[in-house]
Amino acid sequence: PLGEAMPVSGDYTVGQRVEHPKFGVGIVRRIETLATDHKLVVDFDGAGEKTLLAKFAKLTKL
Repeated sequence: PLGEAMPVSGDYTVGQRVEHPKFGVGIVRRIETLATDHKLVVDFDGAGEKTLLAKFAKLTKL
C-alpha cells in the first residue's frame, strides 16, 4: 500500500523480484535482521518458500 514503509534489508526489499541460480525466480516475502546478516524468506515460482541468508544467497535482483 502507498504510504507504508516496506521493510528494507541492505539491498533487498519486501516484494522485490529476485533470481537464484538453483531455485529460479521468486519474490522476497519477509526480511529478518540478524546480528551480522539478514534472513530473507523468498517465495520461488517453482521451488516454493525458502529461507536464505542474504550474504550467501547469490540472488540477482530483477
